[in-house]
Amino acid sequence: MIAYLRSLPPIRNPLPDRRLSPGAEERRAAGARPIDGPVDAPSFQEAWERGRHLIGLGECMGCHTSWYSDPIPGLGGGGNRILEEDEDGLPVFSRNITPDPTGIGGWSRDDFRWVMRTGKGGDLHPAAMRWTAYARLTDA
Repeated sequence: MIAYLRSLPPIRNPLPDRRLSPGAEERRAAGARPIDGPVDAPSFQEAWERGRHLIGLGECMGCHTSWYSDPIPGLGGGGNRILEEDEDGLPVFSRNITPDPTGIGGWSRDDFRWVMRTGKGGDLHPAAMRWTAYARLTDA
């Protein structure tokens, strides 16, 4: 995949300015480093560590945060346009997945597991939300 992408000619397009505070810019720069050796396996001692690992792999916040709206709704606040239109000709936006009552704050663990295993009973658009990648995970 990398070799193919590197074979493509670059495309120049203007990008919006980043909206990070100076402190966030410093933390981002301090955390960036090339991988120059083996990477330690993540710890899975606690359930939250497994969840954090899955969120990172799935890049949940990339879709569930509207990075270019004004104002930005916050990390995981939804509103990101995922598809220009669905089969009914309507735009598809990501959902708020924060603990806020307007998000999934009212969901139980069983609710969340059901949605991730069934795509909300089949209602989630498989191209917009790739729940099928998580459908066969165990509770652990």
